[in-house]
Amino acid sequence: METASELAARMDSMPQVYGNIQYVYNYNDSDISGSSSQHADNGSTLGVKHDHEIAPGVTGFFKLELDGFGADEKDSDGANIDEAYIGLKGDSFGQVWIGSDDSIYESQLGDYGNWVFEFARLNPYASYTTGEGDMIQYMSPSFGGLTFSGAVQIRGDGDSSYSGGDEERPYQFGVMATYNLGANTFRAAYELAETDTDDLEVDVISLQALHNVPHHMYVSTEVVRRNNDNGAAKEEINQLNVGAVYYF
Repeated sequence: METASELAARMDSMPQVYGNIQYVYNYNDSDISGSSSQHADNGSTLGVKHDHEIAPGVTGFFKLELDGFGADEKDSDGANIDEAYIGLKGDSFGQVWIGSDDSIYESQLGDYGNWVFEFARLNPYASYTTGEGDMIQYMSPSFGGLTFSGAVQIRGDGDSSYSGGDEERPYQFGVMATYNLGANTFRAAYELAETDTDDLEVDVISLQALHNVPHHMYVSTEVVRRNNDNGAAKEEINQLNVGAVYYF
């Protein structure tokens, strides 16, 4: 029979399984296309990760995360790989990993519209010069609190998602205020964006109220107004999002 310490060591060596269900009710009202409403999955995920010491001071690690389940539809298209990578890390050399993951740029500066707000379908997004697949990334150890990071995407014309053409890239400006009060978080933001391939100008006002329900759940409400102006026509879109997230 295993001792308590042996059982604890065995449990520590097992991969960590994590996940969440993200559900939202969304209502849109456009003065051009009319109104619509939907129940939607907002990025439910299921993942597994693990690390272990393979030599003194050197740790190997991996992560596999799936999304695209479509919690609002029983017969959704099914799960997709969102992150899948392996790597090594150590105090002397930092860490290096290869596979599919958010780029260092995105994880450090933030995919503004995606991680600040819950549904965020009307918010502009920053453009990144690298994608999230076929990545080799590096992060240095800390030098008195200073670290260096880098990422490169190695993608050739044999990759199915390779594209050699130009993309429409918006220029984004935004300001945001956040106020935390106990289990509640309140946010207000203003964003302005303009694309470099046409005359479209976009401005967005977003309000969010989020309440944490101990210990594995939170609920949120968002009110968003977006104005589109391409010089020839203008559109005003108002959006209401009410959602809940359960995570473990």
